[in-house]
Amino acid sequence: MATWKFIQIHGDDGAGKRTLIGRLMYICGGLGLSQMEQLEQNGIREYAEIAAFCKDQNMTRLFYTPSSQVVVDESKKPDALLWVVDATAPDSGRSSSQKLASLITTGQAQTPESLVILVNKMHGRNTVPSS
Repeated sequence: MATWKFIQIHGDDGAGKRTLIGRLMYICGGLGLSQMEQLEQNGIREYAEIAAFCKDQNMTRLFYTPSSQVVVDESKKPDALLWVVDATAPDSGRSSSQKLASLITTGQAQTPESLVILVNKMHGRNTVPSS
């Protein structure tokens, strides 16, 4: 039986946090058939829109791994913190890394055992594949 894991996803504005969440939900089985129908009925085609729609509808934002059900939840102590860096940032992510360091040292970010730094916007494909 899979265990529950909780993660938080943070980063600078525009770094792609919602895109990451939506893509993980879409690719890793976090959306049921009824949710997929709701997305289609609402014309939602981009990964970032999936995450925003689910949050607005108070749907649990989750996805599956081989050993865990992973829930994105800002209110719980996370098992992992994912920090998203925008690869297109003019300063090559320096201000983002400084912001992360500041959040950790001041205690504003709950620091779990696992910290994952993701570099986003490497190739620009942010839409759901066409059927």
